[in-house]
This record gives sequence, structure tokens and C-alpha cells, in this order.
Amino acid sequence: MQVTLQLQQVKAMKDSKTLLDQVAQKIAPSHSNSTTPAGHLDGEDSRTTIANSDFFQDKEVNKSAREKTQLVEAINECFELLRINYQHLYFSAYSEIDAVNAAKRLWLESVAPFSADVVRKATHELIKHSDYLPTISRVIRKCNDLSDGNILADAHSAYKEACNAPSPKQNNSWSHPAIYYAGKKSDWYFLANNTEQRAFPIFKAHYEKICERVRNGEELIPVKQLALPETIETPLTKEDNVSRMADLRAELDI
Repeated sequence: MQVTLQLQQVKAMKDSKTLLDQVAQKIAPSHSNSTTPAGHLDGEDSRTTIANSDFFQDKEVNKSAREKTQLVEAINECFELLRINYQHLYFSAYSEIDAVNAAKRLWLESVAPFSADVVRKATHELIKHSDYLPTISRVIRKCNDLSDGNILADAHSAYKEACNAPSPKQNNSWSHPAIYYAGKKSDWYFLANNTEQRAFPIFKAHYEKICERVRNGEELIPVKQLALPETIETPLTKEDNVSRMADLRAELDI
């Protein structure tokens, strides 16, 4: 009988110790139920819904049927201006109607991100300052120069903006979304934990690739901001953990 009682006591102590260990494991890394006002959050990039491979919108996105019609009309007007101003050069380049139509289709595809007014202004500007027919790449660059919101910082200024931006990065007021996406492609952790000598060339390479596409008329997806929680949890202090452990021991009578 005495041996049985001792075994039961030993088992009860083991069960209590096991329970205590389990609770202690939960307490050690636990976050307090007390809260503080929400501040900066880290690691937001894992929650973004934008694919990491491409940050650019479809060229036709958000363009209504009316806007498309206006763009077609603008391109027709631009080709008429080119014909009047360049005459011999124009007819040498577009000697057949098929060549004219093919060129217009190329323009329509290439300047799709821009408004009809921007395309008209760009063509007027190019005609004023060139004795030769403008290439489509020059038209795109001029459209981009005349568009709002496409002011791109130099690579080093962009790098400093990316590194100095607080977390969550998505909620920063970026001077241009190209900077955010270049930082994202470079990896925020990498930028934060490496010297400029090592990190800047990586950032610069990504940034310049993105800028090149922007200058060629592609439009970046707007950076979607994260909704911050009303409160965030903070770790318990060492003293709070000790106090909780003491209360638990008293409750379990250990």
C-alpha cells in the first residue's frame, strides 16, 4: 500500500512538472495581453499580394473605350503632322498604306499608357526640335517626360530613400513607386544588414531596370498600403515572467 502511494505521488509530481514545463514554454516567448499603440511593423513584404516577378500594370488597364478612341484619333493627327512636316522623309518611310497602318498600330501599342493629349504634345515637341522623323522610342521618352508622376530620382538618392524609409515599407510616402519595388527586389533585409558598398550595386541594378521600363511607357502598380492593427503585442519583461511563474507554482502547489 505504501509503495503504491509513493508511486502515485511520484506520478503526480511528474504530471505537475510536465504541465509546468508546458506552461513555462508558452510564457517564455509569450506576448503580453497588455498593449501599446500601434507603431512600425516589420516583415510586411511576405503579405503583399503583388507578384515579385512583375510590378507593372497591363498597358490597357483602366483605359475606357472612349479613351482608346481618343488615343487612336490623336495618333492619326500625329501622323498627319509628320506627313506635313517631313514630307519626303515621311513618304520614304511610309511609301505604302500598309506601312502606315503598321506604324500606327505600333504607336498605339507603345503609347497605350499615355493620354491622347500627352501623345499630341510629345509629337509637337519632337517636331519642333528635330529635322528627322521621330523613332517610337523617342516618342515614348517624350511622353514620359510630359507625364505627371514619373519624376525619377537618381539611383543613389533612391537608395537612400529606400534605406531610410520606416517599416512597414509599403506605408511609406514614396517619391516614386519604382524606389519601393527596387528595394523589394533587392530584399529589405539584405539592404538593412549590409554596407552601402555591397548593397547599393544590387539596388542600383534593380532600380535602373525598373526605371528603364517606366521610361519606355510602362506603368507601375501603385504600392498598396497595409492596414495597421489598432494595437500590437509586446514581450513580457523578465520580472513579469518570474511573477507569472511564481503564481503558477502557487496555483499548482508545487
